[in-house]
Amino acid sequence: LLQNLIANRQPLFVGPARVLADNPDKLTNKIDEAHMQLAKDLSEILRRAETEVIIITPYYVPGDRGVQLIRDLVAKGVRVIILTNSLASNNHVPVHSAYARYRRDVIRAGVELYEMRANAARELNDSEEGPDTLTLHTKAILIDQKKLFVGSLNLDPRSVHENTEIGVVLTSPVLVEDVSNAIDGALDRVAFKL
Repeated sequence: LLQNLIANRQPLFVGPARVLADNPDKLTNKIDEAHMQLAKDLSEILRRAETEVIIITPYYVPGDRGVQLIRDLVAKGVRVIILTNSLASNNHVPVHSAYARYRRDVIRAGVELYEMRANAARELNDSEEGPDTLTLHTKAILIDQKKLFVGSLNLDPRSVHENTEIGVVLTSPVLVEDVSNAIDGALDRVAFKL
């Protein structure tokens, strides 16, 4: 999605970056908070958000703690936008059904919640050509028009508790503004607002 949204622009973006990662020992140990380092670090970064958080994730099952996190962000005046797969664009129906249980709570928390349209690829290309169904697979978070997290982490229990994940937080206001503007310009064409 990000590649399609900024395909016509080829600028060089430079900025400080921080790698967030789970220790591979996570795979061989009993599930424990101490082994969920990436999720812990990312949560701390999100809690420091001041104005806006845009979350793009194919699988979104926030659990009660995730709902509380976004509730806390909205309560302090942070605009939260979440884009995830719809049932029609999702390639894992069980994950979608787990997400569906949290939809109302997320919306009531004040989040602008969007689900990807299955025909989004054709909308992005402004043609009838392309795949019949597009499944969102991007995992990115834009924070305060300054920081961009991109990585392997889905926002679901399996990724947080069981998988070993990695990502990069890049500080680049120019890049984040570019991506944010591209998302704003395309969101209503490629997704349904709930």
